Amino acid sequence: MTLDEAIKHAEEVAKKQENNAKNYPRPDKSVKGSGKKYNAYLKCAEEHRQLAEWLKELKQLKEQVSNSEKPNKWVSVLDQLPEKEGLYIVTREYPWGSAIVDTSYWFKSKLDNHGFSVSDRVIAWMPIEPYKQEVEE
Repeated sequence: MTLDEAIKHAEEVAKKQENNAKNYPRPDKSVKGSGKKYNAYLKCAEEHRQLAEWLKELKQLKEQVSNSEKPNKWVSVLDQLPEKEGLYIVTREYPWGSAIVDTSYWFKSKLDNHGFSVSDRVIAWMPIEPYKQEVEE
């Protein structure tokens, strides 16, 4: 099921439940227990409307992420190496347990310590990308 299908389904259920509620009497405070089905249908409709709204927000966020540049994300050297030689932001780990963030050059021709210089002790990297200001439309 796609997000669009899920949104459509949630909206259809909400509308159906609202229509179902119309077939039952509204709660009457003078009659104990009256309006139970009416209230149940309206509660279900309200929950499905909220679900549809959340799914729309999720869809919008997914579209924003897919339309933007790939976000900077740390990549383990065990999972993947950079595609091209160059300067990268790296996390170095030392035997005494501390880790620092710095820059390091990746050489495709060197394979020691996963292509970074041996003294770097690189465990993760991410590309260096210049800041891009977002322009609101």
